[in-house]
Amino acid sequence: MTELQKLPFILNNLRIIDRDYIRKKSKIAVVIKKRYKIFSNTNMGYFASLIDSNTDLVDVYCFESLSDAIASRKFGLTKKIILLYYISPEEVESAINNDIEITCPDIDWLKKTIQLLNTKQLSKVNSEKKFKLHIYFDGSLGRYGFLDENKIYELLAYIKDIQQQENIQIAGVGTMFNLISNNKSPNFTQLRITYKLPLDICQKIYKDLIKEDMNKFNIIIKTVRDCKLIDSTTIIHAATTGTVLNEVDELYYDLVRLGHIIFTPILTDFTAKTQILSIKTLPKGSCINYGCDNQKKAHTDLTIAYIKELDIEGAIYKYNGQILNSIGVTDPFGLIINGLNIKVSDYIDVYSAVL
Repeated sequence: MTELQKLPFILNNLRIIDRDYIRKKSKIAVVIKKRYKIFSNTNMGYFASLIDSNTDLVDVYCFESLSDAIASRKFGLTKKIILLYYISPEEVESAINNDIEITCPDIDWLKKTIQLLNTKQLSKVNSEKKFKLHIYFDGSLGRYGFLDENKIYELLAYIKDIQQQENIQIAGVGTMFNLISNNKSPNFTQLRITYKLPLDICQKIYKDLIKEDMNKFNIIIKTVRDCKLIDSTTIIHAATTGTVLNEVDELYYDLVRLGHIIFTPILTDFTAKTQILSIKTLPKGSCINYGCDNQKKAHTDLTIAYIKELDIEGAIYKYNGQILNSIGVTDPFGLIINGLNIKVSDYIDVYSAVL
């Protein structure tokens, strides 16, 4: 599936989110990650620039990879870019020169980076280009950020002392709320969109899960503002898909980060066609995947149609209205067509699945 085929339903997802959930109460960031299935055959830097050239709804793009972020600049993306994950001090100059905002892991990393930028090992950063940093609080999720809020205050105080001479800007302070309880996390996409659970019930579930993280983060924001460790240019961001679907708008702050919900056909139906490339019959007992144990053997003769798999999560495949089952996670992707009069070059209908 080409980028131009993927684009319309992504743009429609953005319009729905903006119209029905955010309602101009915050800026929108789109998170670009490799694990989103839609990017499996796509240059992510190019796709981000393609999205941006077709909508004015996105204010910020968040990448996990510096190379993808730089590629998006080369493809013409001019919006604010935030790099979510850590990079080495040696890579920082490339980020600065491409106006990419960086996540700071700790004070030692920052000191080493500044030292490196000011040695002969790396050319001096252009004084007009700021070293833009984001600081994260890791409440209880165990991902990027500081577990101890006092470390945040220490880092921000250090930056305040040196930011003029080193041209550093605190571009953002953020967090990601932990939605896991008893090793499970509610699927708010299902609850709100598929099952249409009332908003007030979903909001209560959500707020109960994040109560401790939310309270700590709000205290951190108040403290750094009261102590003038950040200024009016610093954006505050914590909201992700769950926050937005549950319309907890007091947590939208300055920016909401939207990932998975934008790139799946949950909000917008999607249909396409794919062509059969090859057909063969596997005799009973044949292996149908790696590690050929009893669960991975054909228990009867299987006629398989191999197709080009589309980048649609949870897709449903049909031929003349009849649903076709896949033979599992294989390469290439195959559909079971026993008893059907199907030939090579016929087309299969592909539909997005409702969760």
